[in-house]
Amino acid sequence: MLVAIAIDKSFLKSTDQTLGEFLDPTIYTFSAEKSAIKIKHLLSMTSGFEWEELQSVSGYNNWITSENQVQYLLNKPLVNVPGEYFTYNSAALHLLSVILTKATGMPTKDFALKFLFEPLGIVEIDWQTDKQGFYNGGAGLKITPLDMIKIGDLVLNEGVYAEKTIISAHNINQIFVSKIGTNNTMLYGSNYG
Repeated sequence: MLVAIAIDKSFLKSTDQTLGEFLDPTIYTFSAEKSAIKIKHLLSMTSGFEWEELQSVSGYNNWITSENQVQYLLNKPLVNVPGEYFTYNSAALHLLSVILTKATGMPTKDFALKFLFEPLGIVEIDWQTDKQGFYNGGAGLKITPLDMIKIGDLVLNEGVYAEKTIISAHNINQIFVSKIGTNNTMLYGSNYG
């Protein structure tokens, strides 16, 4: 949702923008291949990185406890062409938080509060950060069940809440468009949006 809002507000141009446009090569080490990974690949869990999250708890735990979560993922080899194979990867979603921070000039939490949570009347949130201060893009956000209902209401009403458009209907509807098959690795279905 935050990526959709960032596009609506012109902080991002599109989901075709790449990691290389946002990650500083003087801070992070990554190949030209990885630089070309697109935002849409991160959103659809098709980044191509070698990753074992559903098969082994240790994959996620090794990442979440690493000294630099962004570099930890960037150090992983690409084992698939980005966009072609589904692999559930919370670390790839974390890169979206880094991208949002760079694109908007504000921490992801501040962006979320200003453009999503506060317009929904959600003011109390707890959100984990990595050791570099980036908010976790793939987990670690705590809100109340009532606040989750507000987000559900926003989605059901195509981006409108209390008669105010928070996310464009076009971008909300993109959530429901299947992007890739999951090879039946997920319990909730055979496609991922």
